[in-house]
Amino acid sequence: MKTETFEFKIFLHADYNLVAPLVEIAIDENVIFDSKLEIQDTTVVSTQTLELEKTHHLTIKRLGKTVDCPEQTCKVMDIKIDNTSVRDLVYHTSLYYPEYPEPWATEQKKSGIELEYPVIGETIFGHNGVWCFEFFSPFYQYLINKVKGQ
Repeated sequence: MKTETFEFKIFLHADYNLVAPLVEIAIDENVIFDSKLEIQDTTVVSTQTLELEKTHHLTIKRLGKTVDCPEQTCKVMDIKIDNTSVRDLVYHTSLYYPEYPEPWATEQKKSGIELEYPVIGETIFGHNGVWCFEFFSPFYQYLINKVKGQ
């Protein structure tokens, strides 16, 4: 099996009053971070070996928010793979699957507001949910293909 190894840096920003947002970050099935974002600006760094000729997923699970929880958000500020920012790709290709809370979601629908699902390119997570950035290995070929519009 052929592989390539890269350093991943995920830059997160947390806004909260009393209770810090909880996130779980994984590359494929490998969890690299699972904690509250008690520091406003957090950088998660992990070196990963990826199988070539395969689609991979960077996921962030936003967890722990309840209806009685004070306002809190988690924002992806940037993502670097092998010291290359993929922020602009994230804005256009990532998907966020929010878990809209009840009764708020039902109230929105009754008011004629259609809740987007999934949300393309969302990087600010106010609701619980799962965010996913999909990429292909070899990584630099993936970047070239995206620049070419493929």
